[in-house]
Amino acid sequence: MKAAILAVGSELLGPQRLDSNSLRLTTTLERFGVELIGKSAVGDDEAAIAGELRHWMRGADLVLVTGG
Repeated sequence: MKAAILAVGSELLGPQRLDSNSLRLTTTLERFGVELIGKSAVGDDEAAIAGELRHWMRGADLVLVTGG
């Protein structure tokens, strides 16, 4: 199984922010043998969120979304 993680929140786009949710999810996915094909973060913008979801859904069996 292939998975991707999409973190949503304008607060995550700053250089000093750490996306700890994605880090925890990555560890859990690896423990269950799920291949992580990528992670991305977008601001609180509906069009940007939709675009990233479309991107990841092309290659992932599972897309996990955090934040919002």
